Amino acid sequence: MKQQRCWQRPQTEYLDLLFKELEQQIHVFRYSIMLQKQFIAAKMKELQKQWESHSKRLSFLENQKIAETRHEEMFRLEQEIRQEKNERGKLEKEMLRLEAHAQAEGRDVVNCTNRVHHAKTELSKRAFELLEVIQAIGLELDRMEKEGIGPADEEILLKIEGFIEQRLTKEELVLFFKTLASSKEGPEATPDYAKLAENLNKGQVVLCLGQELSHLLGAPVPSTEELIHRLVREEGFHGPLSELCEQEEILPGCCRYELVEKIRALLRGDAQTPLALYELLARLAPPLLIISAAYDDLLEQRLKNRKPFVVIYPNIREKKCLLRYSDQYEEPLPCTLEELSGQKPLSRGYTVIYKLRGGFIDQDRETLLLSERDYLNFNQATQQIPDYIRTKLKSRALWFLGHYPESWEERLLVKSIQMQRDHRAVSLAVQKDISPFAHAFWQDNHVQPFDLALRTFVQELAQEMES
Repeated sequence: MKQQRCWQRPQTEYLDLLFKELEQQIHVFRYSIMLQKQFIAAKMKELQKQWESHSKRLSFLENQKIAETRHEEMFRLEQEIRQEKNERGKLEKEMLRLEAHAQAEGRDVVNCTNRVHHAKTELSKRAFELLEVIQAIGLELDRMEKEGIGPADEEILLKIEGFIEQRLTKEELVLFFKTLASSKEGPEATPDYAKLAENLNKGQVVLCLGQELSHLLGAPVPSTEELIHRLVREEGFHGPLSELCEQEEILPGCCRYELVEKIRALLRGDAQTPLALYELLARLAPPLLIISAAYDDLLEQRLKNRKPFVVIYPNIREKKCLLRYSDQYEEPLPCTLEELSGQKPLSRGYTVIYKLRGGFIDQDRETLLLSERDYLNFNQATQQIPDYIRTKLKSRALWFLGHYPESWEERLLVKSIQMQRDHRAVSLAVQKDISPFAHAFWQDNHVQPFDLALRTFVQELAQEMES
């Protein structure tokens, strides 16, 4: 029973958040309808005044016509009367049109709100069946709430309603949304490699490296999906790594130490495998600022004895960090966040590698973000990134390499970085076969996504820097 509750908690939290979001969106929609009604009421009030004015003028002209005796004046007054009658007729038609529009608009808005709200409510009960496309479905429904249901949206909504009413299978709905995503994906712009090479050579870039990076570069370390597959104890688990680690920490017969040792062993890659991006960084002259969300230390192994660097391991709870300089003794130095600012490692020629997810300190110590509670503690921290790092992010471009925002952990970490910076500096993300949701996420966070393989990006960048 305890194990079952552990698996169900993240889904329950997701549903609670979804219902809160739906309540907020319904409130906004009702407010929008109220504003439209107020606007139409004000317009009709104005037209009513104009109509009354024209009626008074018409009455005056009719009386004036009776009093006049000359032929010319009679003709002039008849012309004015006809004109005023035409104007009043136009106003009456406009008032009727506005009233009909207000009624139709209200019916359409209410109908749209009801259908989309019903679809969201029912899908939230079966979200676990549609993990592959649930985020894309949510984006489509959010857009319909804001823009209304257009002719092209009717097919999408009918498919969703068919699934809810069990006239459409899960496989058919997933296939429909995958096909829809493929049809919407257009050709991505090509990166300006000359400009990127120039900025990297000048040290004007912050490299934000994800957990998948070493695997994508060809290192013999597992991807996150493979890591989950090797760690899972029972078949049928389909959650994120943080949920699996949460189970491993709290279930009977499990402990964090054993989990950490398994992960350490799985991530122990071959230091001799050539990794193009790491080799490129080792050859650069200026010191670099790198925010690494990777658990492995293959980057540090490639830079050792080739480029001076300092690895910073954060301790979020204690608001401290540990520093390990590449040219000093192995024992890491404890340091407060204020002391870190005073050391100014970049000014002293050291490349800074800030381990956003923590790391393996030694055989007995680690500061890793693994379980759900680790990420919740990170999210609740008043200072997720030290001031020394944060000030460097303000105006520099960020390169997100090896990040996949389909997982909530990755989105949390990316947002913790993005919220520290000035969005005027153009940033980029490189991700192969980017999903519609990931594309929308990057753009929403002021990041230009490029749909291309990481190795292709590194190869083109290296060629530009050599030329």
